[in-house]
Amino acid sequence: MLTSCWLLVSFWSSLFGCRACVQLHIQHWLQALFHELDTDKSGSVSLNELSLGLRRQGYVLADSEVEQLVTKIDADNDGDIVLSEFMTTLLDWHQLQQEPSWQAYLDHAFHRLDVDGDGYISLEELLEKLPRVNYTGGSAEAEVQRCAEAKLMLREADTNGDGKI
Repeated sequence: MLTSCWLLVSFWSSLFGCRACVQLHIQHWLQALFHELDTDKSGSVSLNELSLGLRRQGYVLADSEVEQLVTKIDADNDGDIVLSEFMTTLLDWHQLQQEPSWQAYLDHAFHRLDVDGDGYISLEELLEKLPRVNYTGGSAEAEVQRCAEAKLMLREADTNGDGKI
């Protein structure tokens, strides 16, 4: 199913030369795939739904492999995959970064994270925006995990080591 989609997209792109149309088509196709996997129509795809859906498509995966997929896709660690998590995982990030509007996306995201408007994103600002959902353990342990995740994010993006982005 995925291969046939990419063939169709390539064909459409060569005919019309419309990257925005192709991207819109991909978005609609991913949404349709998500809704096909969401057999109970709950708005999220469970481990079981993903496993059954992949097997219906002819994939042969061990349960542990499906669990690894869910772990990679499930950003909020609640055990289910919502549409935004699904689409984010399947986007072609390299292609997206080539788009003329990529810088506008980055600027928008940066300004939403730069709460105090000083031109930098601090650990405190990351913590303010990082959701407080589904961390394992009690509330104190969950807060420690959340803080560790924010620090990791900051380290990955802090190019000059000043503790800010």
